[in-house]
Amino acid sequence: PENVDAQDVFFASADSGTEFSYKTGGAHGGSSVKEGVVAGTLQLIESVSTTNPLNLGRKVTAKFENLCYYDVNQSKRVPLSSGSWKMNYVMDYEDCSMTIPVEQSFARGELTYTVTKVTVSPVALKAEYTIDAVPKFIGSDESGRVSDETREETELFMDNVELLVTKTDGTVIDLTSSGGSLNYESGDITLAQKGKVYDQLIPMEEIASVAVGDVVIKINS
Repeated sequence: PENVDAQDVFFASADSGTEFSYKTGGAHGGSSVKEGVVAGTLQLIESVSTTNPLNLGRKVTAKFENLCYYDVNQSKRVPLSSGSWKMNYVMDYEDCSMTIPVEQSFARGELTYTVTKVTVSPVALKAEYTIDAVPKFIGSDESGRVSDETREETELFMDNVELLVTKTDGTVIDLTSSGGSLNYESGDITLAQKGKVYDQLIPMEEIASVAVGDVVIKINS
């Protein structure tokens, strides 16, 4: 419909079928809708980052039901097309990623962060690092909101670590707000993963360097 933003279009139920890829690991991601390449079409894009590798070669069934849009003026969901859609595909691709061992450290306040490795590809960046402490998470308050202490700890262990991609033309892509995971079951050390899928494809030869906090890793000189 006219005056409906692409971001307000969604399926009432969407199952991409990729849940098998992270059944035993952590995952984060999201979906978005944007204008399609062909006029009058939309693209639904889902991105998922997992701590476990994908099962390549596996058949996947994706299911979608009831296309809708959110009417901002009436503050309600409006049906566009009722029904269900199903598509089958094979989870397969050529792995163009490059994993680089790093083992370099930097300090922020009383914490020391050690970047262990980064994985770079034309579609995403993932960094793995350790912190020489464990977060002191405190549960939600009486209203159910995350406590200020927990937010502060999340900032120290995750948000406080910049994640930047510098292209050979000097363009800097800031992925600092990326999601990630923390594992602090090993005692007094926290294992962290942080990464994000780019908004656009970036050929490997166009990536000059990536930065994790104060550690810069050169990709192409």
